[in-house]
Amino acid sequence: MELSPQMHKGIEACLACCTRCEETMSCCLEQGGAYADSKLLRALMDCTETARMCAQMAMRMSAMAPTYAL
Repeated sequence: MELSPQMHKGIEACLACCTRCEETMSCCLEQGGAYADSKLLRALMDCTETARMCAQMAMRMSAMAPTYAL
């Protein structure tokens, strides 16, 4: 079974989100101060991992992928 074009778009969106969160974390750490707040960085880490997990589940056509809103 192949992934639909809609699934490919969802995967691309998840990976783009993951990338953006990683870039934002790096920028925050470089800026320091309030930008390096642990709550903010933890939220960005959670976002990164959630987006990565959703993309991976979709790529392997996991039965659980729809549960995670792709």
